[in-house]
Amino acid sequence: MVSGKRWGGTWFLKYAGAHIPHFRNSVEKLAGLNWTTFFTHNLLPVTLGNIVGGALLVAGVYWFVYRVRPAQP
Repeated sequence: MVSGKRWGGTWFLKYAGAHIPHFRNSVEKLAGLNWTTFFTHNLLPVTLGNIVGGALLVAGVYWFVYRVRPAQP
């Protein structure tokens, strides 16, 4: 049951960590999360991957669909 001033996400993590074994490791991993690690380990690689992957896939599809084929004799 939720009580006290802080009932946000912390109570859920404590409850889940106590009752669901999978969340115990997650709570420990979240302890080291800060803005620097968020940007360097998550946001930057994902953004670069989306830019590069999207550009290659979209350009590849356009190249394949609109390529100039030699005329058939």
